[in-house]
Amino acid sequence: MPQPTQSPCHLAAREGPFHLPQAAPSTRLQSERRFLGHWQDLLWDLGYLGRVRIECASASASLAHYTDLAGLRVRAELAYLQGPRSALRILLDRCLGLRGSDAGGPELVIEDNQGRAVTSLRPAPNEGASAPLWRMLLRSQGVLGRTLAPEPPGPRVERPVCDAREGPFADLERRCQGLDDGLDLLDLAELAGLLSLHPARLRDLGWAIDVDPTLLPCVLAALVDHVVPMRVVLGNDAAVLRLDFAPYLARLDSGWQTLRSDQGELRLDTRALDSAWIYRPADRSVRQLRLYDRDGRALAVIAAAPTPDGAEPTVWRTLINALLD
Repeated sequence: MPQPTQSPCHLAAREGPFHLPQAAPSTRLQSERRFLGHWQDLLWDLGYLGRVRIECASASASLAHYTDLAGLRVRAELAYLQGPRSALRILLDRCLGLRGSDAGGPELVIEDNQGRAVTSLRPAPNEGASAPLWRMLLRSQGVLGRTLAPEPPGPRVERPVCDAREGPFADLERRCQGLDDGLDLLDLAELAGLLSLHPARLRDLGWAIDVDPTLLPCVLAALVDHVVPMRVVLGNDAAVLRLDFAPYLARLDSGWQTLRSDQGELRLDTRALDSAWIYRPADRSVRQLRLYDRDGRALAVIAAAPTPDGAEPTVWRTLINALLD
């Protein structure tokens, strides 16, 4: 799927709110969680674990699926993985450390600089034979049974005021250049918290209109009833995950809506929804649903998989048009 033609500097130059990366964590958190090894070596080793369950989550949404990590690569502090139905990008410069556990089954969690889970990895069902390999990996990386040593803080680099808005986007574009995995720069920037909702920006890049967010659970349930293949993009400050799947089960429990298929699972806290926007990029024909919380932080981007001729599926077109009425 092609990337938007606008440059990241153009995105940053709009009037929308801009968020710089959060401040460094406390010394105590650094000493307990700081990963001192090489990310490339660690992620390379993950490829030997076979099929795993990978989850990317924020406070109000999560997306999980099963995949093989053998294709995971690292370039310019960016880890990326592309499969036939999914794509993952991890901004390693925003990752601080690792947390491993063997209680209730092996688990490896990559954390951000606030100690929050960026990406969680567990063995897939029926992969019990890989458990010893998981334990060996966790111990070899020093994240099971002992505390990691602290890393001395690096020198603080002051960025000129004139570069503060453009720098992160220029850097993001450089690191993602050449990746054709269906993750757009706008999606990555909004889900990672670099950009907040700004309607003028959406309209500058395509066509956008806000709709009633309380209708979203009904729309998602209807898509599941008709087994409509969809594309979901979800992320947090340091990771963004895309999954193409056709959920067959929808459940709403205490405000959390769950969509489940054999390929993966989406969970969304509908109580956190503050606004929903129908958005069509200038270079595409399939409209998206972009969901935001009350702070303008993107929670998820949902669209139907296009038909072979690139058009909107009939059920998706009908439901989106109904939201506009």
